[in-house]
Amino acid sequence: MVSNSPAQPLIMLNNEFVHQQAAIWAMLF
Repeated sequence: MVSNSPAQPLIMLNNEFVHQQAAIWAMLF
């Protein structure tokens, strides 16, 4: 699937980053 939007992969990467950060915070607290 080809998309015109260059932001789409960035959104997906950012979403993954946020998920990992949330997991780290969940472990800390």
